[in-house]
Amino acid sequence: MTQSVLSADLLFPGGTLEVTDFQCGPEQAQMVVIARPVEQHARCPCCHALSYSLHSHYLRTLTDLPCLGRTVHLQLPARRFRCREKTCPRHIFCERIDDIAPRSARMTQRLITALKEMALEVGASAGRRVGQIWGVERSRTLYLRVMRRMTLTQRPVVVKHVGVDDFALKRGSLYGTLIIDLDTGKPIELLRDRTATTLVAWLKQHPEIEVATRDRSTEYARGLSEGAPQAQQVLDRWHLVKNLREALEREVQRHREDMNSALVVEEGHTVLSLRPSSAERSSQEALERKRAQYADLYSQFQQGKSIAAIVRAADVHRATVHKAIRCHGQVFWRRHARPSGILTPFREGLQSKWDAGCRNASQLYRELVQEGYAGSSRSVILWAQERREVPAPTTPGPFRASAMRNREAETVPQNKTPVMTVKSASWLLFSLPD
Repeated sequence: MTQSVLSADLLFPGGTLEVTDFQCGPEQAQMVVIARPVEQHARCPCCHALSYSLHSHYLRTLTDLPCLGRTVHLQLPARRFRCREKTCPRHIFCERIDDIAPRSARMTQRLITALKEMALEVGASAGRRVGQIWGVERSRTLYLRVMRRMTLTQRPVVVKHVGVDDFALKRGSLYGTLIIDLDTGKPIELLRDRTATTLVAWLKQHPEIEVATRDRSTEYARGLSEGAPQAQQVLDRWHLVKNLREALEREVQRHREDMNSALVVEEGHTVLSLRPSSAERSSQEALERKRAQYADLYSQFQQGKSIAAIVRAADVHRATVHKAIRCHGQVFWRRHARPSGILTPFREGLQSKWDAGCRNASQLYRELVQEGYAGSSRSVILWAQERREVPAPTTPGPFRASAMRNREAETVPQNKTPVMTVKSASWLLFSLPD
């Protein structure tokens, strides 16, 4: 077997082309494969008659998959033939090599398939970056065009397990039905609405369905019962949990007054007298262990032991021993205070100017800048709005009435009775451990 025949069998398994030469491009970064068709005739695409009458030819260059880090280009003559069939409407046609490259394409079929799979897996932009690592220099838009030219996959002939749910074409007004093949996890049908009549018409075309999952919709229940009486209906877990939470909200709404009376105020916080969670128990246990450790370290220090001796005996870090000594063996559970704002050092001066009658926030901001304030004017404007009883003279007329209404709403005494919303209480009860 010659080298050219062996190369042709490796590059073109179909046997339609034969390799005549290999060439290396500039800087050894490209590889050019020169090939030609094996047959001396071609078949007309209209009448499918064989033709041996060559009209002309031109050089066609196709980009192929890279090899050894090099870009591969395939060059072959594209031949035009005359159709000698008198009844054929086409007199001249070009030879087709559909197994190598599609019509008018500049890439081989295997490169197009690789780009398509890459774009479907990671997307166009990421596929372009990965392709550059391979040696395929293609733009992001080319990956998008490859995906747009894809033909739709054939629907499965036999579907045994399906899932039925609705989706919103226009939320609140227009809905459709989505049917998913549970074996593959892929959608197989979109129905124009979510009525039982439409679902029954589709189910009657698939009598092989054995299991159908749905939500608690009465329309879907009726549609499955009429269209697929042989199928076992299953309520999916997500809808069951959602319906359970909604039922719990309705039950909490009925006992809202009893729930508010059960609230307890501890250290300014509204809580429910429930058993602590696992996280709270573990935090409390860690605090007790730390208190016992600090007390033990401080007692050893009071006995006259040195820091080094305490470190060796307790097997702790020196910083822990020093901290226990500074705290006198006590651990306090304290929360970190919220950091003061950039306006805090200037509040006394602002308040004195406000009491003196200056109500112009811009003027106050300019004076603060001269005193060293480095913040924005927005903080000063918000500070002034909190203390303003009437709108500023510079407030435009259309906004003065709304400003007064907002101010009156802020001055209305709020109900200080501790309350908890129905949604938060239902989620709290729903998340309780068994």
